[in-house]
Amino acid sequence: MVILVNRIFSLLLPALRNAPRWGPILRLLVILGTRPEAIKLAPLILRLRRSPGLTLQICSTGQHRELALEPLRFFGIEPDFDLEVMQADQSLSDLSAKILTRLDPILRDGDFDRAIVQGDTTSATCGAIAAAHRAVPVAHVEAGLRSGSVASPWPEEMNRQLISRIADLHFAPTPGAAANLRAEGIPSKAIHVTGNTGIDALLAARSRLGNPALWLPRALGRKLILVTMHRRENLGRGLTELCWALRGLGAIGHQIVFPAHPSPTIQRQARSILAGAPGVRILEPQSYPRFVGLMALSDLIVTDSGGVQEEATALGKAALVVRDATERPEAIEAGAVHLVCAERHAIAAQVKRLLATPPPLTPADTFGDGRASKRILRVLMQEAQANLAKVA
Repeated sequence: MVILVNRIFSLLLPALRNAPRWGPILRLLVILGTRPEAIKLAPLILRLRRSPGLTLQICSTGQHRELALEPLRFFGIEPDFDLEVMQADQSLSDLSAKILTRLDPILRDGDFDRAIVQGDTTSATCGAIAAAHRAVPVAHVEAGLRSGSVASPWPEEMNRQLISRIADLHFAPTPGAAANLRAEGIPSKAIHVTGNTGIDALLAARSRLGNPALWLPRALGRKLILVTMHRRENLGRGLTELCWALRGLGAIGHQIVFPAHPSPTIQRQARSILAGAPGVRILEPQSYPRFVGLMALSDLIVTDSGGVQEEATALGKAALVVRDATERPEAIEAGAVHLVCAERHAIAAQVKRLLATPPPLTPADTFGDGRASKRILRVLMQEAQANLAKVA
C-alpha cells in the first residue's frame, strides 16, 4: 500500500508544486538534541527522505553536540540547523530558554506542516512547546512511556507528560504505552502502536558490526559487565555507590567496561573511585556501532538508561537497572530487566546473582521488530493524503 501511495504522489508532485499553497504535500521539521534522539530518529529520517511528497528538515539543538552528531553521521545524516545551545554546567532553565528562542525563527519562517520530536529530553519538550507557539502540529515518537513517578526519571517523566498534552499524533512503541495515553484521555484515533525506532537503529547497526571481539578481547574465563550511568537523579550518591560496587566486583575477577558519559561531573566522580581499580576499564564515550558491539559481547549490562533496557531485551541480554522504577515494564515482564536500588551492596549482590544464574533469554521483539519507521511513515502518508484532499 505504501509503495502504491508513493507512486501516486510521485505522479502528482509536478502539478502540486505549481499550486499556490502546495509544493511538497507535507513539510516536516525533525527536532533533536541528544545522542539517544539522534540514534532513534535516524532510521525515520532516512525513510522520510526517501519518500516522494515529503520534504524534511532537521534541527539539532546541540544539547549533546558531538555525541548527537556521531550517530547521525554514522547513518549519513547532517542537520539543516544547529542551535548551538551547549554550554558547560548550564541549568535546565537556561537550556530551555535558549532552545525556545533560537528555534522560534526557524518555525516562524519554515512554513512547516508538522514538527516531529522523540522521547523525553529537554530538546524534545522545548521543541514541542516552540512548535505549539507557532501553531505547528506535533508528532511524538516514543509516546506514552510512564514510570508513575515524576521524580524518577527526572525530569524525563515530566517531559513525557508535557509533550503528550501538546502532540496530536502519538507513536507509541508498545500496547502498554498506548494504554497509558488512553488512560490520560488521549483519543484512540491519535495513537498508533508502531514499535520503537530505536530497535530499527539497533538492527541496522548490528548488521554492519563485523566482529566486536577483535577490538575488545574477552578475558579468558571472566564475565564481561558493561556499565552506563547518566540519569540526573543518580548523579552524586547513586554514581558513588555504583562505582564502589564496581570496584569490588573487579577485584574478584570480573571484567568491567564503563564508557563514561563526557559530563565533567560524571568523569570526575567515576575516575576518583575507579582509577587503577583491578578489572575495571573506564572508556571514552563509544561510537554508536561500537557500543552496540559492547552490548553484544557482554554477559550483563548495568545501566540506568531507558533505551538500553529496550536494546538489551532485543539482544537477549540481561540488564540490571539502577533505578527505583522504570517506564518500560515490558522489559521486566520479558525477564531481561531487573531493578536495583542505588546502594553498593545491593548492586554487587544482584550482579553476582545474575552472573551465577543467568536468566534464560533470547532476543525478543518486545519493543519493536525493525519496522517502526515504516509504520510511522504510513501514518504520515495518510495525513498527506488528507491534506491533498483538502487542496483538491
